[in-house]
Amino acid sequence: MASARCETCGQPQGLKHKYPYLHTPVPPSNFLCGAPACALPAFVWLTEEEEQKYLNGERSFRLSNHAVHVQLT
Repeated sequence: MASARCETCGQPQGLKHKYPYLHTPVPPSNFLCGAPACALPAFVWLTEEEEQKYLNGERSFRLSNHAVHVQLT
């Protein structure tokens, strides 16, 4: 599942999966960074598997909190 982190907090670390691919949600989102104590607007970080789906045209991804879907450009 995709992860949400702001540009300042950067790539999610220490999680079960690696999230090396950064994307901007469309339209610009009003959801916040998933890092503790951070309230900045979030970017979407994808796993290798999700990035392959993105490259094949998929644009809707579920975030790791199971509550939100985001659409990417």
